[in-house]
Amino acid sequence: MTLLHRLLALAALCLSLASCSPDEPLINSFNDTYRVLFAAAEPGLSVAQMPSANIVDADLYRTLTGASQTTPYVRMVQYRDEIFCVKRDGSTIDVLSQRADTLLRTIDCSPYGRMTDICFVNATTAYATHPDSNVVSVIDLTVDRAVMSIKVGATPIGICSVGNQVCVANQADNTVTIIDSRTNTPTATLNVGAAPTYMGGDAERDQCVVVCLGEGKVDTKPKTTPKMAFVNVVKKQVTTTLDLTNRPADGPNLLPGGLVVTATASALVPCQQGLLRVLTSTRNKVSLMQFDPYTRIGYNAARAEILCVGADGVSTTIFDEYGEVTKASLTAPAAVGALLGLAP
Repeated sequence: MTLLHRLLALAALCLSLASCSPDEPLINSFNDTYRVLFAAAEPGLSVAQMPSANIVDADLYRTLTGASQTTPYVRMVQYRDEIFCVKRDGSTIDVLSQRADTLLRTIDCSPYGRMTDICFVNATTAYATHPDSNVVSVIDLTVDRAVMSIKVGATPIGICSVGNQVCVANQADNTVTIIDSRTNTPTATLNVGAAPTYMGGDAERDQCVVVCLGEGKVDTKPKTTPKMAFVNVVKKQVTTTLDLTNRPADGPNLLPGGLVVTATASALVPCQQGLLRVLTSTRNKVSLMQFDPYTRIGYNAARAEILCVGADGVSTTIFDEYGEVTKASLTAPAAVGALLGLAP
């Protein structure tokens, strides 16, 4: 656009503004309200309205079902316009509406025992980890039940998808299993750090991110420093492994509390040091973004925000997706086991 064109456009804008009556109200249709969903460490589900930070329903499960919750949710994942809530000691998944105002249905995975995580490869197929039976179940979302199982390593805990590849963290044997969802067949088993637990997909770079707790966190061995491993799902190899700490002397005592991989190439992990970040594009440095200790992490993909739960288990801080800028804070009504940001 030439300078003359810009001047003409500016003149037209000024003329338009001048023609408005000073008594006419300015209409702002932007809606900045959103919600935060809290699953308590013990049975309980609540929802907060933001940005006011008010708990609008401290017993959401009873509101939705008319009954008390008996099994807490260990994981809540939003896929498309639904929220999938994995029960900590159960073999079913509750599916909520996008605003968490309706319990839509329940998915039965009872043949394979309790679950810990879930991922999706398309609108009709999901995969869930079953640590007690050492399998991943294949869930047909058109009939809402597990239709088959895939044998993986020992104690599968975390899971994610990268394109048509499903990656599973086998906590007890320190491996990651890669499953081709087109054939539901394991195609590789790779050694990673001790106690791989949390998984996140980075589809742009054909890789999954694995957070390994280290020894002494789920066993009685001497404690070691947690690690973050990057697995290329096309080449089926571990490309990078980093010590997951900003201060090496503190490393063995650190306990990661989760993982979020954002669309802007940030892998974020809460721990006692604060909020750690590794860029998934470079994979060469661990940065400490916040200095308060955190125990849990959640994500609001629609708003590109990170939610971190403090050491007290209830204080929650919301950051931008780089973990740099504090945007809001609120307090959960009970100790948080899992959380998720919902917009609007």
